[in-house]
Amino acid sequence: MRNRSSSLNLTATQLLLVRKTWSHARNQGALEPALSIFRNSFYKCGEIRSLIMDGPKNMGYERLKVEFKKYENVKN
Repeated sequence: MRNRSSSLNLTATQLLLVRKTWSHARNQGALEPALSIFRNSFYKCGEIRSLIMDGPKNMGYERLKVEFKKYENVKN
């Protein structure tokens, strides 16, 4: 079994891009549309793709949603 980490190892540039995209997505409306925009924007990133796709259908998405909510709580 793989060791699963709940954090992504992002470079400073990637982190800035994540923050800007998340901020833009949050300004578009409710949490769910923001999650979709954010998820689609970063689907090509290998680490995020592995979070989304690891496990049964929707399991990765639910994990990603939890991480976004943690990020939003820290950001606020």
